[in-house]
Parts: sequence; C-alpha cells; structure tokens
Amino acid sequence: MQPVYIVLDHATLYLDLEGAYFRTMFNDGTCVEARPNGDEEATLFWLHDFLHSVLAEATHSAPSPTLWAVAHPGAPDNISTDAQWAEEGRVCQMQIEGARGMLRTLERVGD
Repeated sequence: MQPVYIVLDHATLYLDLEGAYFRTMFNDGTCVEARPNGDEEATLFWLHDFLHSVLAEATHSAPSPTLWAVAHPGAPDNISTDAQWAEEGRVCQMQIEGARGMLRTLERVGD
C-alpha cells in the first residue's frame, strides 16, 4: 500500500500503514514522528496524532499546539503543560467516542 499524504493548512500528515509510521510535518519544516512501541495498536497510535491536527485545524485554524510544542521544545510561545493535557483529553475523548460508535454499529449488525 502506498503512503498517504494529507495536506492541511498548517501541517502535512504522512501515513505509512505498512511501516506503522505517522509524521506530522509543520509548515516551518519541523516534524513529530509517531511509531507504536511493542504491542501498541498501530491504528490507534497514528489516529491519535491525526486527531490532534484535525481538531486544531477545525477549532482554531492552527497547528496542534501540543504537537507544535513537541516539535519545538523550549520555544517561548509553547502552550502550558496543563493546556497540552487538556488537548490530550479532548483527543482521547474523540477516540473513545469513535470506539463507542463502532461498538454500537457492531451491536446493531449482530441483531
């Protein structure tokens, strides 16, 4: 399977499903790379970083401030750790809601 590129306003996302590899590259050329460790499920892993970027673009037309801080350690304009955890919470909630929706669909199919 060919790698997938998703171009957003503030970042380009690169997904290699065969290599279980996901990269968020910001417009300034810096990037955050995500690979699952050990037994982590690759899909959940890359989906998490994907949601960071999509959520940020949709809610405030900017790059994910959490991923930006990871790519720019120590930058004075980075958001606080508390704000990063708040974004993490929103992304995790989106993943949980997505999983619940899939389970509801599977339950209906099984009926």
